[in-house]
Amino acid sequence: MNDTLSTILIALGTSSATGFAGWIFGRRRSVAETQGVELENVGKAVEIWRESAENLAEQLKVYSEQVRINNEQLVTLKQENVRLNEEINQLRSELDKLSKENIKLRSIIKAIKK
Repeated sequence: MNDTLSTILIALGTSSATGFAGWIFGRRRSVAETQGVELENVGKAVEIWRESAENLAEQLKVYSEQVRINNEQLVTLKQENVRLNEEINQLRSELDKLSKENIKLRSIIKAIKK
C-alpha cells in the first residue's frame, strides 16, 4: 500500500508541479502574446491615421486650388463689375444730356408750329 500511496503522491506531485509550471510559463506567454497583439494593433492604428492624414492633405490641396481659382474668378468679376458701373454712369450722363436736348428740341418744335 505504501508503494501505491507513494506512486499516487508522486504522480499527484508531478502533475501538480507540471500544471503549476505550465500555468506560470503559459501566463508569461499569454502576457507576451497580448503585448505583441497590442503593439500590432497600435501599428495598424498608426498606419490608419497616417493614411487619413495623407488623404486629408490631398483633399486640402484640391480645396486650396479650388479656392485659388474661385478667388481669381472673384477678382475678375469685381473688375468687370467696376467697369460696368463706370459704363452705366457714363450712359446715365449721356441720357441726361440727351433728355435735356430733347426737351429743348420739343420746345423749338412747339415754337415753330405756332
